[in-house]
Amino acid sequence: MAKTSSGDNRRRDTRSKVSAKVRLIHPSLEGVLLNTYDISDGGVFLYTEGFEPPELGEIVQIQMTGLPMEAPIVTMKIVRRISDGIGLAFVLDSDD
Repeated sequence: MAKTSSGDNRRRDTRSKVSAKVRLIHPSLEGVLLNTYDISDGGVFLYTEGFEPPELGEIVQIQMTGLPMEAPIVTMKIVRRISDGIGLAFVLDSDD
């Protein structure tokens, strides 16, 4: 059974619904393509139906796909896990 967060709504940033494909990168994966649900200044939520994502607290990377240029790879941390998705927070240099 997947671990989940407490479900507390501790969101500080306004979320915008955005449907986009991103590549989720982690040493245990082979660059899985997932869909976004929403994005904010603090992070992004990805749908993971039918896919077992890395554990809560793991550092991952994402990259937008389908753009006319190669998108940058962004480092993020899994901060929320629920049955159909994961919440990721942007990792800033000061977070190391």
